[in-house]
Amino acid sequence: DWRWNEADPVAHMDVLARAGTGVTIYTGNGGGNPAEPEFWVQSASQHAKERLDALKYPAHYVDYGNGSGWGENCNGGHNYGCWAQDLVDYVPRLEAAFASA
Repeated sequence: DWRWNEADPVAHMDVLARAGTGVTIYTGNGGGNPAEPEFWVQSASQHAKERLDALKYPAHYVDYGNGSGWGENCNGGHNYGCWAQDLVDYVPRLEAAFASA
């Protein structure tokens, strides 16, 4: 579908790379449950990371799967239990980026 191809973030990763925009991607698999958005987003996230790798653009990528090793209440889904751990990982990276700017 031309609409998706025009909007597909993977097709535009080169724009981020040229702009020097830092990229961090967190994804899980929703515990393998197709009713969870993360189940479907996981593949798109992997494709975005592969595109960044092809551009030789560094990105921080975390695929926590079913969440069993990612935070106390993460089940791999699109929910606070996973987001809380994402922030525990992300905020220090963000602070470091601001400190070095």
